[in-house]
Amino acid sequence: MDGGHGAEAGCTGGLAPCGGGCVDLGADGDNCGACGRTCAGQKCQTGFCEPIRLAFGQVGAKRMAVFGTGVYWTAAGNGAVALVSKGGGSVSVLATGIPAPFGIAVDATAVYFTSEGTAAAQFADGAVEKLPSSGGPPQVLTSGQPRPRDLRVDAASAYWLDYGPPGSGAVTACSLSSCQPRTLSLTMIPYGIAINASQVLFTSVGANALLGVPVDGGAASVLDQGLQQPGGVALDDGHAYVADHFGGIVAAIPLDGGPPETLGVVKGFPDAVATDGKNVYFTNTQPAPNGGAVMRCAVSGCAGLPLPVAPSTQAAIDVVVDDTYAYWLTADGSVWRAAK
Repeated sequence: MDGGHGAEAGCTGGLAPCGGGCVDLGADGDNCGACGRTCAGQKCQTGFCEPIRLAFGQVGAKRMAVFGTGVYWTAAGNGAVALVSKGGGSVSVLATGIPAPFGIAVDATAVYFTSEGTAAAQFADGAVEKLPSSGGPPQVLTSGQPRPRDLRVDAASAYWLDYGPPGSGAVTACSLSSCQPRTLSLTMIPYGIAINASQVLFTSVGANALLGVPVDGGAASVLDQGLQQPGGVALDDGHAYVADHFGGIVAAIPLDGGPPETLGVVKGFPDAVATDGKNVYFTNTQPAPNGGAVMRCAVSGCAGLPLPVAPSTQAAIDVVVDDTYAYWLTADGSVWRAAK
């Protein structure tokens, strides 16, 4: 844990030095598990900020997003797109009966999501749809997509990964105002996607690589090809952060082409990734006995030892963050929140 040990800095009784005083990192709500880590009003127990379960029973939960005061997710079990307040309360089902909803993104005007399609059509009937904030049923932006999965949007366009039939796949985009899909890059088994103003970053399990392609199209470039099975990816101004599922690491890869750096190592399988520019948060799909389904590591590195955000033996599926909290989905269909 950050902040040193009590005996090394004049603190006794298991207390640690923080902010000029001696505190119990296991119970101090302003220094929970590490100096300066606040629990935002929740209890600090054994060095963890108490997690709050916002929803449960979300069968087949896939991906999530946060926007404004809400937490959104897709659940394939009942074909639902759903919402709950960040503060908790009743779950609002925004749409249901969607064939295998998967990716999700939210802006001020709409909730966007992908539908993988149906097994009867060999998932060649996937779609990208939106739910306008003004209300009403889902509106199809484009259909006939080969198993679209993860999705991102900016002010003008939607970008998504077409998982496609076995052995194929693509990064696809279209305008939000008039969706005419265009292929940005072909790639085998695309998995994670992130966007910035100039390019779409994506991981390819088939190529074991992180690649980038301009948002307007062009040749794809390889940013890193030393990964064993790349998963989720998140961006800040200078780096892409990639979970290497089989490598058991989270790597920081400079966007300017510099060498990658291993930030954290975990005895498990890291998968989804999020960042707030200060820390990197990632899911661990085999958390027990490693102490947490969601882990965190400073963007500058954590000596290979990421810290659990909250204790859990449930595998986490996805993670997102805002200024105060980390939110995650677990394999039992629960939606969780804890102070970062």
